[in-house]
Amino acid sequence: MQLALRAQYRLSREDSEELLRIRCRQEWYGILLTLIPAIGCTLLAFGAAGLFYDRRHLRNWTSLAVLGAILVLVRRFVFWAEWRSKRKVVHPFEIVLDETGIVARGPGDEEHYEWSDFSNFKETKRHFVLFHHRKVLLLPKRAFTTQDLNVLSTFLRRNLLAYVPRA
Repeated sequence: MQLALRAQYRLSREDSEELLRIRCRQEWYGILLTLIPAIGCTLLAFGAAGLFYDRRHLRNWTSLAVLGAILVLVRRFVFWAEWRSKRKVVHPFEIVLDETGIVARGPGDEEHYEWSDFSNFKETKRHFVLFHHRKVLLLPKRAFTTQDLNVLSTFLRRNLLAYVPRA
């Protein structure tokens, strides 16, 4: 099967959040970003219950509830900070995919990837996610036509060794 695709796109905020979620699953701080909001929800629940049932210690329960609320918002803050720190990804990208690999072009930047550089890929509802050593290449499906999506999906399944099923 011949592959010759070209697409242009801008990464949206949702794309950046998806990219961060995927990176978090690969790295140790991802566990923390999952646990901290869960702990925050627990503290918030205990603080709210304490406010309702024990009005004598109002100050303690309020502090606990506020701390819980802050911890719940930590993950959202990290996503926001990541988005703000990577403003350059808002610029348009052009991507060219062929039998030899991928060429990704951004403003003043061009990267070449061979297909053998990718360890595996994952197909989600909105993206193709290609795993390249410690990097992740995110290809939004909205950048491709329906026919191109089918060609790309088939090509990736046939040519990348470790296929991670659709999530």
